[in-house]
Amino acid sequence: MQIKLNMAGVKSAENLWQKVPDDVYKFRVVEVEDNPPKDANSAPWSRVTLLICEGELAEIRQIQHSLSWGDSSRPFVKVFLEAFTNIEWDQDDMDINTEELVNLEGYGMTKTSAYPKKDGTTGTKSEIDHFIVNLDTPVPV
Repeated sequence: MQIKLNMAGVKSAENLWQKVPDDVYKFRVVEVEDNPPKDANSAPWSRVTLLICEGELAEIRQIQHSLSWGDSSRPFVKVFLEAFTNIEWDQDDMDINTEELVNLEGYGMTKTSAYPKKDGTTGTKSEIDHFIVNLDTPVPV
């Protein structure tokens, strides 16, 4: 038996992680990996994988974003949660099961940033500059 596969629409790992132009994109949370604190002075954190889900790059580009669950990071986590849940969050009470974030959608603006590579050269990568909370939509009370 011979099977013919059409690979035209298949995502490759190499393509998923390529840089994207700086712009506003709609993202879908496709994975959340929770991690323990790196040391005694740090907080638990989550690696969130975001897939672009609208426009020309839909389903073919993704970005990873880290969320620290420490006290000083609460304002940033609050904006992330509000952008993806469209619910107003109290930054002093953000108890959430991160698995519930998977498949939620929200908007974010990307930027290209430089980072030092292990070989001493400078690389560039796409990252989230900020998330956008839709203020035009009524927030449930």
